[in-house]
Amino acid sequence: MKKTKALNFLFTLYQFACNILHFTKPRIYVYTDSRGYDVNSKYGKTPWGSYIHRLLKNYRVDYCICPEKYTTIVDFIAQAKTLDLHKYKAVILHCGVVDFSPRPLSNIALVKESKAGKAIFDQLFQSNASYYANPYPLEYMGEPTINLYSSDYLQKSVLPFLTGIPQLIWINSNHFVKGWEGNYEKGRPGNIDALVSEFDYTMKASLQNIIDIKGWNDASIQKCTIDNIHFTTEGFQAISQLIHYKLKAQL
Repeated sequence: MKKTKALNFLFTLYQFACNILHFTKPRIYVYTDSRGYDVNSKYGKTPWGSYIHRLLKNYRVDYCICPEKYTTIVDFIAQAKTLDLHKYKAVILHCGVVDFSPRPLSNIALVKESKAGKAIFDQLFQSNASYYANPYPLEYMGEPTINLYSSDYLQKSVLPFLTGIPQLIWINSNHFVKGWEGNYEKGRPGNIDALVSEFDYTMKASLQNIIDIKGWNDASIQKCTIDNIHFTTEGFQAISQLIHYKLKAQL
């Protein structure tokens, strides 16, 4: 734990030094869930080796990694409302798998508890009360499953804000390899790939700039992730290259 804290502090110093060195280079903002961390490091979760680490070598970067236990697109919206995004040439958003993944009904209460006192989430849970009342029949851990909000809520309450950020670049989720969980021992809901993909495609239909990794095949996913979600070294290299190509075309 002490080593993890020390490495994260050193990374903050590294970011500061890189941003001074790259003061005249394009300024970008990155907001990501835990996929922005190297979670497979023997020193715990750190940004060293991640795509943020690689971005700092070429750009002036401000970033926010997994500030909440359940880091969602809605958390990004709440954060973005406090920022001046106009000063960034690009805003990279890597969230959605928490929003779109099915979870047992009792877990909704845990997410709600973790977001207590935040008006944007009060509105979310109130608006989706009837959605939670009709969960998917496929069970996980002995309970019916549901995701954080409905497709209707995504389209009416989430996407209008995102489409209002012209320099936004969103990174979606790869597919989930059937029958393979990597190092995630608990297993995942059987409907996770279908549900995440359904919501991802709704996002894709509305957003102009997307880094799309839905084309990764099973072998690529097993090579680039440790658990269908979090990246290996090869995964970070692949994502970094895709971000580089997108930024080069956009900036």
